[in-house]
Amino acid sequence: MVQPPTMRTSPLRRLITEYNQLTKDPDCGWFKILPLDDFCPVTEGNTLFICKWEIEIFGFKGTIYEGYVLMAEILFPSDYPLSPPKVSFTTKMYHPNIYEDGRVCISILHTAQTDPHTDELDTEQWTPVLCVRTILLSIMLLLNEPNTSSPANLDASIHYRNSKDEYEAYVRGSLQAHATKVSIEH
Repeated sequence: MVQPPTMRTSPLRRLITEYNQLTKDPDCGWFKILPLDDFCPVTEGNTLFICKWEIEIFGFKGTIYEGYVLMAEILFPSDYPLSPPKVSFTTKMYHPNIYEDGRVCISILHTAQTDPHTDELDTEQWTPVLCVRTILLSIMLLLNEPNTSSPANLDASIHYRNSKDEYEAYVRGSLQAHATKVSIEH
């Protein structure tokens, strides 16, 4: 069980609880949080995050991602869970809802304050009752069913809409080049 040097903040307590639950949950075999030495702050650009988790996501059986490990990272803001974390793939991804720099574009990670002009429903956006497991499951579902009406990567979105078979072949090639192949079933 990971214990930080001091548990003085609610966001940190929440993260420790989630981390400990996720690392013990047998139903979470489709992803793995890489071991943490500590819950230490991380700075990205001008933003201070209270913690960064590195995640291995195992592609679901029966999908184009089956047999591959996708690497991602989650950055937790200092006011987590009031604000959503930032999720990015570190494995190069070609997907309508993933920016070229790896950032994931999904409603569950947005708030009305993030984009007041969005057409997303409040019920689709971030609320503090959501958790990391819900985020990762939503991303896995999004990988298999892209939202082409709100793309982060317009080229991938057009490719997917015009020819799903060609899109999937391209993604398979990208996975072979950039993801880790595994033989373990998840």
